[in-house]
Amino acid sequence: MNVDLKAIHTITKKLYDGLCFEQGQFPDFKGVRKLFLENARFIEHDGQQENIKTFDDFSASLTSVIKSGQLISSFEKEVFEKTEIFGSIAQRFSTFEAYVSVDSKKPYSQGVNSFQFIKDSDGWHIASLMWQCAGPGVEIPSEYL
Repeated sequence: MNVDLKAIHTITKKLYDGLCFEQGQFPDFKGVRKLFLENARFIEHDGQQENIKTFDDFSASLTSVIKSGQLISSFEKEVFEKTEIFGSIAQRFSTFEAYVSVDSKKPYSQGVNSFQFIKDSDGWHIASLMWQCAGPGVEIPSEYL
């Protein structure tokens, strides 16, 4: 694995690990924030409409869902990835599964994250993160499993 691919892999793992939390806790937003460019965008698409957020909007929205009790714990992991690098830009398709606990057998959510990375003098950073969850009419393609 080349140095750039290893760096992108490490950043992705830190993101997934940082968003995991147990009941009564919250994701490590401070640690996760360091992985992104200052003006990074978070874009959720439900198949019909996009919801575009800044990091602060994303963390506030997730914090609200946790505080409301709609989500009491979450453990998300990458189950497939395809990364392509050209110079100082990269794209990573990352299939994820999210579980209520580390012991859960069945995920409560699955989908695909699309990361865009930029390399600057400080190394690689996430420039944007788009995702869509699997659901009725939206199955994860076999090449992403």
